[in-house]
Amino acid sequence: MKKIFLVTGILVFIFLVVFSFFPNSQNLLSFSGIKFLSGEFYRIITFPFVHVNISHLIENLIAITLVSFLGYEFGLRGKEFVSYFFLVSILIALGDAFLFPLFVIAGASLGIYGVLGALSIKGSNFIPKKVLIPVFIISILYKLILDVLSSETITNLDQTMFHLSGFFAGMIFFVLPRFKKRKRILLREKRFYY
Repeated sequence: MKKIFLVTGILVFIFLVVFSFFPNSQNLLSFSGIKFLSGEFYRIITFPFVHVNISHLIENLIAITLVSFLGYEFGLRGKEFVSYFFLVSILIALGDAFLFPLFVIAGASLGIYGVLGALSIKGSNFIPKKVLIPVFIISILYKLILDVLSSETITNLDQTMFHLSGFFAGMIFFVLPRFKKRKRILLREKRFYY
C-alpha cells in the first residue's frame, strides 16, 4: 500500500517538470478534441500533466497529496490509484472529444476526482456512504457554491461538470469489477442449489 506514495511522488515530479521546463506545454500537451481527432493522439495521455498557471498547479498538488493519503488510509493500492487516475481521465477526454471538441482540458483534476470517486465507495468500510459521498461531492462543488453565495456569475459550471463526471466515473470503475465478481458468485451458488 505504500506504493501509493511512490506513484503520487512520480506524478508530482512529472507535474513539476512539465510546468517548470515546458513553458509552452498548454499549447503542445493539453487535450483538445479537435486536435486529438486530427491525429494528435498523444494528448489523451499528456493533458493531466499540464497546468495553466501556478495556482492551478498548487491546487492539483495539494489535491493529489490529500487523495493519496486518503487512498492509503482506505487501503487503495498504487496500481489501483494509477488505474483510476488514468482510466477516468482518458474516458472523460474521449467523451469530450466527441461531445465538446472545442473544449480544452488541462490538469490532473479529472484523474484526482476519479480516484476520489473510487474512494467514496471503498471508504465506506470506515465512514458510511451516506456521509462520505456527500462530503466528497461538496468538495467538488465548493467553487460553484462560493460563486452562488457571493452572487458572482457562475464561472466554473463546465469545470464542475467535468469534475463531477470524473467523480462518478471513478465510482463506476470501482463498482463494476466487484459487481461482475458478485454476479459470478451468485450464479455459482444458484447452480449449486439445483
